[in-house]
Amino acid sequence: MCRLLLYIFLILVSTRALWSTDFVAESLVVTEVSPGVFGFSVTVHNNNVLDDTYSLRIDVYKAGSETSIWSTTVERPLLASFQRRVDEIAQRFTTVDDTSYVAEVNIEYEADVDPTNNSRRTTFQYVREVDDRCRTSRRWHAGTPFRIVKNLTVFPDRKQLYNKLRPGDVIAISADVRDEDVMIQNCGCGEADTSVTYGTFPDEVQYEWSLKGKGRLVTGRTPTTEQRQVFANTVLYQIPECDTLVSFNSFDKVEISLTVRNAGSTLAFDAPLTGKVVLDFNIGRDPGDPIPEGAERFRNAYFVHVHHIDTLSPISNPAPTLGTASSCIPRPPRIRPGTGIQVTDYIGDGLLRTMHAETPNLCPEYLSLYTAPDAVDLDSAIVVCAGSSGACFVADTIRTVHTDAVEYHWDIVSGPSRIVGPTVGQSVAIHRSRTANSIVRCRIRNSERSEAQDPEVVILDTIAAVGSPVAYVAKGDDDGISIGLVAQRAYRGILKWMEYSVDETDEVYPGHSFLIQDIYDVLKSRLEGAGYRVIEADTVRPNDISTILAFPCVKHFAFAGHGSSGSLTTSRYFDSNRKKFRNETYQATAITNVARTQFQCSKHPYLRRLSLMACESSKVAWDNRLLMGDMIGWAHATNIVKALAWTRAFFWPDAIINTID
Repeated sequence: MCRLLLYIFLILVSTRALWSTDFVAESLVVTEVSPGVFGFSVTVHNNNVLDDTYSLRIDVYKAGSETSIWSTTVERPLLASFQRRVDEIAQRFTTVDDTSYVAEVNIEYEADVDPTNNSRRTTFQYVREVDDRCRTSRRWHAGTPFRIVKNLTVFPDRKQLYNKLRPGDVIAISADVRDEDVMIQNCGCGEADTSVTYGTFPDEVQYEWSLKGKGRLVTGRTPTTEQRQVFANTVLYQIPECDTLVSFNSFDKVEISLTVRNAGSTLAFDAPLTGKVVLDFNIGRDPGDPIPEGAERFRNAYFVHVHHIDTLSPISNPAPTLGTASSCIPRPPRIRPGTGIQVTDYIGDGLLRTMHAETPNLCPEYLSLYTAPDAVDLDSAIVVCAGSSGACFVADTIRTVHTDAVEYHWDIVSGPSRIVGPTVGQSVAIHRSRTANSIVRCRIRNSERSEAQDPEVVILDTIAAVGSPVAYVAKGDDDGISIGLVAQRAYRGILKWMEYSVDETDEVYPGHSFLIQDIYDVLKSRLEGAGYRVIEADTVRPNDISTILAFPCVKHFAFAGHGSSGSLTTSRYFDSNRKKFRNETYQATAITNVARTQFQCSKHPYLRRLSLMACESSKVAWDNRLLMGDMIGWAHATNIVKALAWTRAFFWPDAIINTID
């Protein structure tokens, strides 16, 4: 029995060893590659039959402490079975303290057969030597604080569009902040250093936006910054589509906050800046235009204004500490251009274009966000110290690579569109044209303060004309008593008497009175004159109305016809089953159904106005529960002549004010 158990144990052990990997950290060597700079090499042995990859983690501790003060992790390629390899770690540890340190390496491989031999430690120390060499080093200092070129700005302001904004509309919020750091060059001989400052050198800046409240932020995130959740210097705030307030004259507040900080590849970190914009929304009644006797106007629209802006305020940076005791002489650094400005290609076919952020259901898209690709510029710096006496005479040179910040400069090359807010930054908000295309240009280039100037990269993109908002003008059927209809029926009877074949569905009998046709024509021509693209419905059925109102770009719905008890009488049609003409009605509740089904809102969010030229059209259920716009219609019966007179005298719809033209 014991032999059987031993046999099974040996099988298990051999099987585990055969199909697993055993990495062994055989040694860790620390080498001082230059004064105060240490490199690491690790000898790794794959003590098993499988080839495999692994990771090495290096940690440095001060002697007597178990808190890591520096670490790096590197992925290592395949190591063949039963082979050794010396892994040289590219990252270096730098110190200026004369103290003892402990370096530790760990092989990170979860399925290791024996994890107890994956770690090694060794102790090392930096000793400052007094010699005759002028040691050279450099470091970055934050220098002047962030320079606020343009503080938080909002477009449009109240004078332009605020009292015209509705659900789904957008507001642009932007800022322009620059950062310039200084380079400190140290030249040391023995125990003393001489320090001088050079620059300033432009540093990268990033903008982080956050939203507290309803609605959404439309951001120009590029593919490389998306993982860092970093946005560019301009964003769009889109007003919530659905009604959010419980009653008239109540308020909603929305807070958009901005934090400006240095990017990940920064030269020197500055203290971040913070600011915010607070917007107020309220729903209120507005008398608006004159209304006819017996008619009622319901208004239930968003009015937006800036409650307040907490502007960005600069934070002072302490002055650098400089040494003056060494006899070494710092020489001005020599900055050389690197490989030029490297730009991300968005669309992958060799063309560079800006990125246009999508804004859902904004019709027309009067304000758009355009973002340039990410760009990086790596330059080289040569820093030299020279001796000034016999005691310190050997020159020391360091060559380093640093990131030179790039700037994005925008302008409109042709067309009527214009940039609102800052024209410098990775993103810009563009106020677009309704009728004409424009060309936008982005120049990606070095700052004028850059020591090494690279050729600029130029990107051109077309800003398409956005067209007009849509108005839907519908004509309902006659009620059978108007003079126009009597005349048309007489005409039809004459045709029959003359033995012409007259089909009941023939256009000879369109079923509309002359007065309704006149109202229809006025509605259509006035809306076209105000800049709307009019969809004409000479004959309309209830399903036609609901279908068109499910389209968010329809901003104005106008109806000419008859009504009764809050319903609209739609066009007459021939019922083949009953062999006679019939009318259908469109009820107020149908708009609620469209809002809930299509937009998941309790009232229609995108209709700016309903104009119901029909008797008793607002008598039942047509009120502010239906839409986030306004409605005009008759609360009690009136004759069609009054409707025509009022339409001709007072129906002057709002002009298109959101686009630039």
